[in-house]
Amino acid sequence: MVNHLKWLTSIILSCACAFSILTAAPADLAQSGQRFELEASQPRPFQGPFNAESVVYYIVHHGGDLKLSIGFDRWRDTAGPMGGITIPQALFFQVYDAEEHPVQSVYWTFPKDKSRRKDFVHEFKAAPAGIYQVRATMSPNGRLRGYLSTEPATSFGVMPSRCMLAAGGKNLSEAYVYAPPQAKQLNIYNRGTETSVSALDGQSLLKVKSNQRGETPVTAGQVYKLAFKGFGSVGFDGFPVILCPDETTARNIRGSMEVAADGTLLHHKFQVRMWEWMHSLEPADLEVQTVPLGPLNKQFLAKPESAWLLGPQGAFNHADYLLKNQNLDPKSPDYGDRRNLSYLALFYWLDEPFNPYEGNRNVLNRYLLNQFKKLLSLQENGTFHSGWNNYSGGDALSTLSDYTAFAFCAEKVPDDLRRLWTNGISRLINRFCMSRVSCENQSAHWLVDSYCMYKGTGDEDYKNIAADFAATLSDAKLNVFIEAGYLQERYGPDATYQGLCASNLAFYYTMSRDETIKKTLGMVYSLFNHTVAPEPDGTVLGASNFAHRTNGSWVHRQWSGGIPLMAGELAEAGCWLKPEDTTPQQQIAKFINWPHESYRDKWYADNSRWAVGYVLSPWLPMWCQYFYPVKDIQYGKFPVERETTFNRSFGDEFHCFRRPDYYALVYSGKTSHNWVRNSMKQNPVPKGWKLENQMLTPVTADGKKNAWCPTQGLSMFWTPGYGNGILARNWNVYTAQTVRADWGDGKVSWSDYWSTQQSYDAARNQVTITSDLFKLPAQVTRKITAGANSAAVSLKVTFSDKAPLKRLVEQLPFLKKQGQLVQFKVDGNWQSAPGKCTAVRMLNSKGQGILISFTSPVVAGFGISSRHFKLEIGLLEIELAGTYDKGGAIQLDYQIAATKS
Repeated sequence: MVNHLKWLTSIILSCACAFSILTAAPADLAQSGQRFELEASQPRPFQGPFNAESVVYYIVHHGGDLKLSIGFDRWRDTAGPMGGITIPQALFFQVYDAEEHPVQSVYWTFPKDKSRRKDFVHEFKAAPAGIYQVRATMSPNGRLRGYLSTEPATSFGVMPSRCMLAAGGKNLSEAYVYAPPQAKQLNIYNRGTETSVSALDGQSLLKVKSNQRGETPVTAGQVYKLAFKGFGSVGFDGFPVILCPDETTARNIRGSMEVAADGTLLHHKFQVRMWEWMHSLEPADLEVQTVPLGPLNKQFLAKPESAWLLGPQGAFNHADYLLKNQNLDPKSPDYGDRRNLSYLALFYWLDEPFNPYEGNRNVLNRYLLNQFKKLLSLQENGTFHSGWNNYSGGDALSTLSDYTAFAFCAEKVPDDLRRLWTNGISRLINRFCMSRVSCENQSAHWLVDSYCMYKGTGDEDYKNIAADFAATLSDAKLNVFIEAGYLQERYGPDATYQGLCASNLAFYYTMSRDETIKKTLGMVYSLFNHTVAPEPDGTVLGASNFAHRTNGSWVHRQWSGGIPLMAGELAEAGCWLKPEDTTPQQQIAKFINWPHESYRDKWYADNSRWAVGYVLSPWLPMWCQYFYPVKDIQYGKFPVERETTFNRSFGDEFHCFRRPDYYALVYSGKTSHNWVRNSMKQNPVPKGWKLENQMLTPVTADGKKNAWCPTQGLSMFWTPGYGNGILARNWNVYTAQTVRADWGDGKVSWSDYWSTQQSYDAARNQVTITSDLFKLPAQVTRKITAGANSAAVSLKVTFSDKAPLKRLVEQLPFLKKQGQLVQFKVDGNWQSAPGKCTAVRMLNSKGQGILISFTSPVVAGFGISSRHFKLEIGLLEIELAGTYDKGGAIQLDYQIAATKS
């Protein structure tokens, strides 16, 4: 066990050592052991305001009482939208003392009245000399600005934290920056301003024009002068760029770098304390013997739900692998291990007779060693990356299990270590707690992380942040996508990532019981349940032509969509579950001694993700079976099974028509920004697919998951006896219900998503979709009308100029089935060979199917098929013959209905 006196002594020594080193002469910060007193200077504080999403203030204090006045104002009454999302005006800041211990934290939202400014005060009494900090984050595009003043007046530096900072004009025309020991290069990015960099002797080093980037070498220990011309924003990278009003302030702050006892450069004093604790551990403090689970069989059986803590998706069988493979060499750069070892936290916190590791201090040491190793990588801005890019999706994806472990484990950690852990793990969420990105599955991680911080600390601010995040996400006035019932993925709907997002929301709801999110999840499940329908054998299939990011349907939702957690709350979730066919006793018997030594190493070589990747993920059965057992599952039916007649629209995007004989789903949305259009090429398939024998299949990892292009039109046509007939996917151009133009050189055109205009006539049950053909002088108008017994399609293509095309066809992607018979009605007779026909029918082995009838004879045949997700999507092509010249027009009318042979 760690000797507490030794630990306390090491902390005292580390602080003293850090102070003597970090206040050393800045020219050689990493090696000098000489104590350095702050240079006296005439205070030249910045005036502000500081307009940035997040800023850090570094206050130079020479000792005595210190009063900080921290102000915020809004230069407009409301926040600005960001790609369909508006985040209410709010702020969150922390005050740190000279040793970088947090002493105040405030979350505050601007009221809906016209009040412009809010000020906060923090006072230090008899405060020692040093650098004090205020870290402030404001809601993205919140149109907020920050201010700082001190009493007595003293100078301070300002650093934009993973964002751009407004520069130029009266408030920030010049600044000085110190290049700390690791600095080699200064990178600058301008938007609307010009930046020049010079040495203190006046030598010009760099000039960066507006909307350009530039870089210049720098020398560690030197101070440089920056000047800003015009008014815009600027971002920095290369080292922590702390803008100071004079060179003395820059030298006093020293880039806010810290040094461990062995000379390791760090960004924060809590990291120095973590480093010292890690290196104070003796081998005996880390020794943990793996306990065989077999002798604990009775204890597991005494609590049957513990069965779901066993097996690959459980935790306890991985103990031996985790304990034996963690890097415990203090001389190694990977000391503590960079992998996710959060199951060690579960072993420590879970108080159950079947848990042989509960309360074992050495197990806690092993886990915190791993956590602190990760937290040593935090940059000066409090995140794991430097620079000006505020996109936080990657940050969110990699930290959920850390915050989950903190939520459940923190209260059982000794006070000194808990405070140290909290100081470190709070930095990332403090920066990004209000962050939203265009992929909500990533944003939703911050919702869970915020609530986990509340559970681990009891700090109501984090609870309120999470509740406000949930309310914003669920408010159609602030989130234009939720009106249709989904959370955006690349500015539109997506079936699989919606599952990942919903899983996070379900986990948050399970912990918080926030009814706002329960209602939102009900909307999500309801919408996407309308995009799937069962086959006669019960297999559920779905469309994905509307999906913006991935090529799977709602059937392939990631992380299970939170369905198991919500099945006892929402019938829309329960319809996906079936009664368990495995008893807890069978589960325990199967996995109590798993994995066997004979194949353990090989299994982990291929499947280590179960031990160090998916750790504590919300979709794991341990949550819905053990920690939050679901009761009274509301087993239900899908919309197409539950009702026989309805007309239902979700926003102006999804239109659903159920009749006794059929179900039709039409997608007509256009939510993605026009700039995304540039990423769409005229290639008919994405990279990573191959064509062989008229069959396209994905052959690379990217090919299997990357979406081609969202398309509007008929997504599904389903009948009770036949199942799915028309089934559109976004795998490639040949799986969409669209007009396709072949150029003859391998390129194609299709109905252009970004040119689409749509309308819905509820009285006629008619959706009208008008769009251009991609990069062609042609316009397509498609009308889909839901009748009592059939869905009617009326198609018109008009040309505004000559279009030299090889071929023009209407496409109908259909599901290929075993025993399926596709026939063409030629001269009144049904035949298997394509030709000029008046109808096409698709029948199953029972003679039930769909019938496509044309108002006049057309040439129809088969196009390229596609295979993915164990499905085959065939293609029915209908020739659109006519004049492709200016003024030309082509009309096609047909109906789709259920039929029997």
